[in-house]
Amino acid sequence: MLQLQERRVKLQPADFLHTDPSPGDSMASRSEEDLCCPVCQDVFRDPVLLPCSHSFCKDCVKSWWKDKEVKECPVCKRKSSRSQPPVNLALKNVCETFLQERDQSPSHVICNLHSKKLRLFCLDHQQPVCVICRDSEQPTDHRFRPVEEAAKQPKRSFRKLWSP
Repeated sequence: MLQLQERRVKLQPADFLHTDPSPGDSMASRSEEDLCCPVCQDVFRDPVLLPCSHSFCKDCVKSWWKDKEVKECPVCKRKSSRSQPPVNLALKNVCETFLQERDQSPSHVICNLHSKKLRLFCLDHQQPVCVICRDSEQPTDHRFRPVEEAAKQPKRSFRKLWSP
């Protein structure tokens, strides 16, 4: 039987980074989380709409209903009278557009904590940071360079910059 899975992960510093579509993209304001199926936690594939208004991937709802007498919503448990729920065409179109734009546009890395572009590179931690992270109380004595400047450094020079 398919079960909803709770995701538990140990966060690492790199986990605070995610990609954001470039500012010119029409889907820039749409969060990928809003376009994810509650069962598989991935962007909807062939989304269907249940009578309770919850949407799921077609295959996910079929797997959820497999071997069940009562067809119910995996989220709210409301019974569904339809064994073949209709395609959520609007959601399908939005997801397809989102995936196309995400795959075709250059990404800008932003800070998950502050939703700001990572414009600086911390030489001590060897990772990009945003201005708010730099100005926060912790850490106080780190060395920073603009990301563009740090990226242009040859690896030999970079190693020199990274050493205390």
